[in-house]
Amino acid sequence: MELRQLRYFVVLAEELHFRRAAEKLFISTPTLSQQIKGLEREMGGPLLIREPRVRLTAAGAVLLRTGREILRATESAIRETRREAGSPAPVLRFGFPNGVPPWLLARIGELLAARLPGARMVLFAGTTADQLRLLDADEVDLALVRDPVEAPARFSRIPLARAEFDDPQAGYTAVWRTASRHPAVESLVAAVRGGPLTREA
Repeated sequence: MELRQLRYFVVLAEELHFRRAAEKLFISTPTLSQQIKGLEREMGGPLLIREPRVRLTAAGAVLLRTGREILRATESAIRETRREAGSPAPVLRFGFPNGVPPWLLARIGELLAARLPGARMVLFAGTTADQLRLLDADEVDLALVRDPVEAPARFSRIPLARAEFDDPQAGYTAVWRTASRHPAVESLVAAVRGGPLTREA
């Protein structure tokens, strides 16, 4: 069992709702479902009753209780170790436009968790103009903006996702300050250099 799976289960057990738990974890609902099924196979039995509403089995209640203790102890150990090493967990201040598809935020969260474990996102919603202003003021580290967009030369950009619009040129672009060396920005940019994200990929 991986700590990631345990964290997914604890959040789901607290929410008792797959979609809400997935949104809280910044992953897609199918990804959460697959991870929980894998955990159930490893535990040797069901942890949840899924119909007509999500409920914990007796085994699930045991795992929730002990899982919380394990996660608290793990987080405490990580904090103390990082504090001693002088290396705090990176925080990505991420701006995104109003109305961005939930699947896209989920995919970005998945990529960040996979490439930079321990990192977390602080989210800022607003218009494209808001995002560029926040970026220029160093109030966000990375901004997701709708295409087409005109950004100052001091910003770098990369196509991040295809949008579900009739216009084939439409999509979303990630924009960041060229001088930034934020590890989370570099990790996400590296992840999409092979091509923009899609709902299916």
